[in-house]
Amino acid sequence: MNQHYPETALVPISHTLDDHPHVHYVHEMAGFRFIMRDWVSTIGLPPGYAANNAEHAYNVITIGVLLGTMEKLAMEELGLIALGGWAHDMPERRTKDQDPTTRKYVKA
Repeated sequence: MNQHYPETALVPISHTLDDHPHVHYVHEMAGFRFIMRDWVSTIGLPPGYAANNAEHAYNVITIGVLLGTMEKLAMEELGLIALGGWAHDMPERRTKDQDPTTRKYVKA
């Protein structure tokens, strides 16, 4: 199990968390928390790849997490970056108005 991501939120690289405030897909597994957002409108995958199929996208990431070495490849394939755990403290990933003490994307 990858200990670097004790609690992870997944959002599209090209979007800030303020762009899509409504988290609609949350799942916990083996100590990991995945906070998913609207795949069809935000993830930017090729047409038909994961349209209306959050389960498939989740499965790709889950396989990556469980296998450890495939996690980075799975996330890159989906165009995602992890925010949460250690990554949420990266200043370059925050907008100026996101207070470090109130980041709602850390907890579901």
